[in-house]
Amino acid sequence: MINKNLLCWLLLIGCCPTVASEHLSDHEVFCQADPAVACQEFIQQHLSAAEPQSADWFKVKTYQLDYLFDKQQFKPLLDETSALLKLQNLPQSIEVQVYFYHAKALIAVGRRDEALLFADQAMQILEQIYQVFGDPLRMVELANLHYSMGQMAQAKRLLLLAESEFQRSKDPVFLFELNSNKALLSDIAGNFTESASFRKMALEAIAPLQHNGKNIVAYGNLGRTYQLLGDYPQAVHYYRESLKFIEPEQDVHLLALYQLKIAELYSQLNQRKAATEWLARVDVNQLSVNRQDLYRQVKIWCQQDQK
Repeated sequence: MINKNLLCWLLLIGCCPTVASEHLSDHEVFCQADPAVACQEFIQQHLSAAEPQSADWFKVKTYQLDYLFDKQQFKPLLDETSALLKLQNLPQSIEVQVYFYHAKALIAVGRRDEALLFADQAMQILEQIYQVFGDPLRMVELANLHYSMGQMAQAKRLLLLAESEFQRSKDPVFLFELNSNKALLSDIAGNFTESASFRKMALEAIAPLQHNGKNIVAYGNLGRTYQLLGDYPQAVHYYRESLKFIEPEQDVHLLALYQLKIAELYSQLNQRKAATEWLARVDVNQLSVNRQDLYRQVKIWCQQDQK
């Protein structure tokens, strides 16, 4: 039976700008095999070269889903996961990703009730995966899914267990995910000072790697936390740092969102000129509906002295 709190927490995850990576296949690692080729093109090349529905084809498909999720391209993501769910021979090894990404895409397009079923299925499979393989990243991902379902005690227990069992781990991705998820629990508790500490550790772990997506998330999440703490100059600093890792043609949604957040922060600093300049850079068409509401609010504030 699906937890009754799941819808509430999925709504929170769907609208909250702070995120942690929950995926099993990292498209950035895959695409580093040929950095000269745009990641989306690189993935498509390998899909075209693989026999449809072969093991290699399904594996590349998981990188494609991860890419679309990271780039917040939720309509294409929904199309891809919907097509995969219709297949009769979907490998069990990637079911968890298909279910998870399908749930995220459904939330993004407003079909939240349907998302409940797929999130629940994803959690059940992920539990089985961890029981079989004991992978520390799978433990963190399972904790994240419990968090998504509003099961805070289970999420905290798994994170503490992962931290205890793998305390000597030097894996930067594991440390990034562990501390990012610990920060999520601190956010729920309203302890943003503690959250900032965890997010700094997540950033320190991932910064040396050439993972643009994770660096964007790490800097952006830290910026959001400082905004919640009311330290707007620090928030501006981290959001602006995140822009250094954004590829304008591939990260159009995140670029628009982070530019909007910087404009909002300058409005909170009562710096109308800077807020207006940053707002002018925002491609409003790349913003989600709720972010377009924020765009209008900042725009109204910027125009107040012009009346």
